[in-house]
Amino acid sequence: MQIIDGNAIASRILEEVKQDVAKIKGRKPSVVFIRLGNDPASISYVRKKQTTAKVVGIESRLLELSENITQQELFSIIDELNADETLDGILIQSPLPPHINPTATFAKVSPIKDVDGFHPINIGKICQEDCS
Repeated sequence: MQIIDGNAIASRILEEVKQDVAKIKGRKPSVVFIRLGNDPASISYVRKKQTTAKVVGIESRLLELSENITQQELFSIIDELNADETLDGILIQSPLPPHINPTATFAKVSPIKDVDGFHPINIGKICQEDCS
């Protein structure tokens, strides 16, 4: 059995991404993180994702929304973000409040801006690669 060093592998991958992002001419890639409510674990995860984005040269912003937001209000915000040509990625932090349908919410994000790959089109593409 071979033991791998996950931290070393992650560091190498981040360095490669950083170099690739540095080669981009013009506007740097940008991502928005959406967090509903104040779940401590979600706050920590999003903070780590923002730090990683900064390290590799990706601009990020955080939308902190009320856990009481309605599904329709959330959909309206996602529609605006999908239409924003200065935004390349959208990540909706899980878990979502119980009244928010995660399947419908992830499907609302444009497949080309879907950072997590949860949109049905992207899940299908992943499965087409190797579902065995």
